[in-house]
Amino acid sequence: MENERIIMDLLNRIICLEERVLELEKSSISINDKMVDGESSLKTISRKTAREYAIKQIKTNCPSFNNIKVASREKGSGIEMVLDDKKKSMKYPIGCKFYYSKEHGENRFWFRVDEVDTHSDDIHLFIFVMNHGGTYKSLIMTSAQFHKHRLAAKKIADKSKKFHMYFEIADNGEVVENRDEEIEVTKYFEDWSIPESLVRSH
Repeated sequence: MENERIIMDLLNRIICLEERVLELEKSSISINDKMVDGESSLKTISRKTAREYAIKQIKTNCPSFNNIKVASREKGSGIEMVLDDKKKSMKYPIGCKFYYSKEHGENRFWFRVDEVDTHSDDIHLFIFVMNHGGTYKSLIMTSAQFHKHRLAAKKIADKSKKFHMYFEIADNGEVVENRDEEIEVTKYFEDWSIPESLVRSH
């Protein structure tokens, strides 16, 4: 019992430290300084531009979706769209949670996922966009895939009711979530056709 108390205390301290680091970094969004024809060209990478990138990828790779746009603040400022199932002559509203992270250490990305969203029937997709050395990399999962791999099942939410997740890209291309235990999610990496699988599930 004493050991369990010590472990829980250490976990809570880690979560508090993560929150303090996040607050410090809020005012310092990643900026890439690139040289173009011998001159410095600054490109600001932010959550907004990353979300615009995700919307563009959905429009390009997912023909079954339309009315793709930024969700209202009341809906979490993610992405919302309509699934147009022409075979059934039906249209379904699709909720998508969007998350963005710059690198925290080499090839490692830190996300905070709202606990309530992991239980919501209104969330159908999770999209994690990473600023990988100035290039966008993405992990796309349906809600069913997210739960299949139990990404939040053994996590402890912080005081803001958020789960912390660390995704790491290995040199061999393997992608794992390893904040608390190692879970491989490579097959969802850079596969923008995944949202189309929702057509079959409706």
